[in-house]
Amino acid sequence: MIVPDVSLRVMLPEDAPALSAASERNREHLAPWEPVRPEEFFTEEWQARALARRFASAAVQAILHG
Repeated sequence: MIVPDVSLRVMLPEDAPALSAASERNREHLAPWEPVRPEEFFTEEWQARALARRFASAAVQAILHG
């Protein structure tokens, strides 16, 4: 726990709606520092696939490296 009302956890594919909304909401502000992204990046579908890949990759790493 970071502070009493905030906690940090691994993002899951179910977090895609919140992640895509945050990405879209902050898109203009972060544009100077972010790479150019395809329009699909800002969709729930893209974020769900990306999160699923990251989650699977982390699971494989945990199995291989304990």
